[in-house]
Amino acid sequence: SSAAAAASSPPPPFVPLTSSTFPTPQPQIPLTFLVLNTKTSLTRSITLTPSPWPPGLGLLGLTLKLCTYAHPPPPLALTVSLGGCLDLSGVSPGTYLLGTEVQGPFCCAGDVDEGLRSGGETRLYVYDPEADYVSTRVVGRGVGERLGVTVGEGYLHEIPAR
Repeated sequence: SSAAAAASSPPPPFVPLTSSTFPTPQPQIPLTFLVLNTKTSLTRSITLTPSPWPPGLGLLGLTLKLCTYAHPPPPLALTVSLGGCLDLSGVSPGTYLLGTEVQGPFCCAGDVDEGLRSGGETRLYVYDPEADYVSTRVVGRGVGERLGVTVGEGYLHEIPAR
């Protein structure tokens, strides 16, 4: 039967996504992606169907940031001062500081201070290894206010594999 033939056919070749290989979405034509979880080294297939609704959000309804991971792991919050900007936003010690919407991924401790500039609110992406969950925190930082965090960086502070 055709279902048996489709089930036994080899999967399509894996093509890493880059800005030049990313397919151009067409409305209502499904795109299938093989997604790799770099922590567990497991893959899964997902299918997204591009849609023009709601308008202004892009056809896929998400933002993809292509990272090479050629740099060391993201900075790790070693300590968080009570009452500091990051404490008030819900960041706790042991949380990885991944990056911001505007600056993108953090590569070193200096990026944290640069990405969370004073004088406004910033959406910060964080990874909690205990919960195995990525979330966002809104960090409000007044002019001249300290972040209240000690950051560890480099391979000594890699995201743990399960």
